[in-house]
Amino acid sequence: MSSDEGEDKIVVLGQSEQGENWYMRTYNPDCDDNETLGHMKHSFRTAIVAHKASLFAIGGRFKDEYCSTRVEEFNVKNRQWKSRASLLTGRDNHAAVFVKIGEQDVILVCGGWNKKDEELRSCELFVPQEDRWHSLPELREGREGPAAAALPDGRAFVLGGHDGANSLASVEYCHLRPDWMETAAQDAGFWKPVASMLSPRSFLGAAEFKGKIIVVGGYDDRHSLESVEMFSPPTDDQPLGQWTKLASMDCFRSPVSLVVYENRLIPIDHAGGLETQVEELVPDNGRDVDDLTTWKWIIKRNLLGVNYGVGAVCVHV
Repeated sequence: MSSDEGEDKIVVLGQSEQGENWYMRTYNPDCDDNETLGHMKHSFRTAIVAHKASLFAIGGRFKDEYCSTRVEEFNVKNRQWKSRASLLTGRDNHAAVFVKIGEQDVILVCGGWNKKDEELRSCELFVPQEDRWHSLPELREGREGPAAAALPDGRAFVLGGHDGANSLASVEYCHLRPDWMETAAQDAGFWKPVASMLSPRSFLGAAEFKGKIIVVGGYDDRHSLESVEMFSPPTDDQPLGQWTKLASMDCFRSPVSLVVYENRLIPIDHAGGLETQVEELVPDNGRDVDDLTTWKWIIKRNLLGVNYGVGAVCVHV
């Protein structure tokens, strides 16, 4: 649970059991304490991110509208949607992540796919307080279906994806500081490469956890993956960072969201059907709890009632 008053809730977005409605449901991995929060527009390939008591649905496909610029915010407390400023570039299968820059919270959106069937390098940043999007320098590579994760110090990583020919193992990052507008205007060197993942993967899940970046699942051009990797960020001794293999999940998962819930890691795949098996990465009894290489996966309560998921996030209410 967050140190602030309130509680964390996992919210899963997707199609109802009957297939007629699209809605948001809470999921509790420990008990049957789930509820429907409200309905959402019929959407696919939309990036879902959460911040405090709100979740944001960004771009994607809405019925016959491909590569939408639409952005909407759902407040879990009052259970209402409201429109926010549109993306600068319409996109499907993109990555989005909240980044804390000093006292400012922003959303970073990267990559995806456009109506010309092109893998995008374009990036943009949303400042919720201004309800405004800002263009950022382009990624080093076009990436459809990447993942994104951010460290507390403002470093944001874009991982994997597909370049139109192959799934990617490459990773790049930017360091967003309070002077990000001036830095972005300089363009050169804004995105920097770090060590590549051990396996290429698109449509993967990623999250910051205990100062590391964890990636799960995805697709490697041959099959969906159950493998899991941990990235230790760059240091003076390891200027490109380092990837380490962790225990594999029980199930292959792609596409997949990786949710950090009450300091716990829970992947939720988007195509699990009406009864989706859910796992959690936990410390092994008697082992060093700070050594994630000793952690193991355990099966949790199944996720019920969501036929086709769009995404899963953790909100604080």
